[in-house]
Amino acid sequence: MKNKCCICQDRGAAKLYKKINDHILLQCPKCQLVYLDEALITGGDFIETAKQEFDKKEDRERVEYWSFPHLYEKHKKIFHQYFQERLRRMMQFKPKISSVFDAGCGYGFWLKFCKDQGIEVKGIDISDEAVSYARRVLGVEAERTSLEDYVFEKKYDAVVVCDLLEHLCEPNSQLKKIYHGLSDDGILFVQVPNILGFKLPISHGFGLPYHLWQFNTSTLSKLLKKNGFKVLEFWTGVMGVVGVYESGGPRIWESIGWALAKSLKIGNRLMVAAKKI
Repeated sequence: MKNKCCICQDRGAAKLYKKINDHILLQCPKCQLVYLDEALITGGDFIETAKQEFDKKEDRERVEYWSFPHLYEKHKKIFHQYFQERLRRMMQFKPKISSVFDAGCGYGFWLKFCKDQGIEVKGIDISDEAVSYARRVLGVEAERTSLEDYVFEKKYDAVVVCDLLEHLCEPNSQLKKIYHGLSDDGILFVQVPNILGFKLPISHGFGLPYHLWQFNTSTLSKLLKKNGFKVLEFWTGVMGVVGVYESGGPRIWESIGWALAKSLKIGNRLMVAAKKI
């Protein structure tokens, strides 16, 4: 179906931003959001798709997903460094976090990390395999459902939405739902690709046709504000770090690039902490 700007709710005079193979990216002239012209409604299992495309190394537009159990066990130290960083960033704005909700929890590794810190956790994902693993192997509370179908039964101190918002056909309705599932002084932590303009590393693709929205700091802030949130701080990081380790890296130039991306906030992964306005 034809897509429209999720911030301005208008196709209006949208201009061509880029054409990649058969996919057209448009840019809203009002808010500058870049988005896919055709909204892809697959109803499919993202993790299953990622498994199928995992070995297509020649395809830069492939789905990149590295949080499979065998890779987690192999690179647990790397995962935990990022989990610690995420929790520390959230606790800058809410020092005492007693409950965390994870939308798109995958196999549940982040949930297990939080649970081990004494935090009550709940996660949802549409993957049967991932949710089963989270429950059976990790012993965390996870439910097989989509954010669109989920109904919050309680409020949480923190809601985490990592690598999901760019996939949602209706991000406004889902952010409104999250708003009501977050405590009044709670923290929303969002992570999305951040590849518009010059970013490090420079080779990361647009994730088409799976990524409907291409956010940057400005447009993500506008979308969150529209749905009742204020950005408190933003950071950038680098996507595919585990993949680099899996390939024998990082090499010296990659480590330097990661350090520059973090210090200059030009990494190709954007993270924000936000609260209710």
